[in-house]
Amino acid sequence: MMQDDDTPAQTLALAFDFATSGFAEAWDTRAKQATTDLVVAAAIVDPRYKDKLSSMPAADVVRGEAFIEQLAGRMMGQQAQTKPKGQLMNYKSRPREIGITPAAVAATQTAGVAPETFWTDISHSCAELSEVARMLLSIPPTSATSERVFSAVSQVWDTGRSCMASARVRKLLFIYFNRKALSRDGAVRDAEDFAAYVKWLDSLNNEEEQEKQQQQQQQQEQQ
Repeated sequence: MMQDDDTPAQTLALAFDFATSGFAEAWDTRAKQATTDLVVAAAIVDPRYKDKLSSMPAADVVRGEAFIEQLAGRMMGQQAQTKPKGQLMNYKSRPREIGITPAAVAATQTAGVAPETFWTDISHSCAELSEVARMLLSIPPTSATSERVFSAVSQVWDTGRSCMASARVRKLLFIYFNRKALSRDGAVRDAEDFAAYVKWLDSLNNEEEQEKQQQQQQQQEQQ
């Protein structure tokens, strides 16, 4: 570690050690991962960084916009691919033409309004770009959530329960992830949410019954 009384020669030696230790290479790799087409595209449509787009390298902006256009083509078809492109140009240079006000952008930067809410509110004037933006901004930044799901599945659906129907596994996972919220005092759902939950639970029961019937048919065919 560099001390206050290090000589210039010692400081240079420390810098050389830093550059040759492999840390600098790891740093460069991490920086490249942070500027992938996906990340750049998400930054372009994130209203919290709208005022900073002018400071983004031009090459990165081109890559990000091309990624947005490609994603739009995959989501909506090649014919609708040009609409988000034109809407993106308005978003960057003529925001009022698609119903974006400075106050709406500032709300995401200072008032804590979620970027997804921002795009939902203006979806009536730029539906295609809004859909693509919400898709980009809803992608988890890490795989931690999926890793937790895999961990929970391994605990619920282990080798001793390998014959359990997938619908029952989904029920157990629902309880596993929501048991704290369901047991919390005052965790009362409104009628609409409760009706939706009951409908979802009934669909799982139907799936479980169908799986059981399929298993029985397979067993009979094997016999």
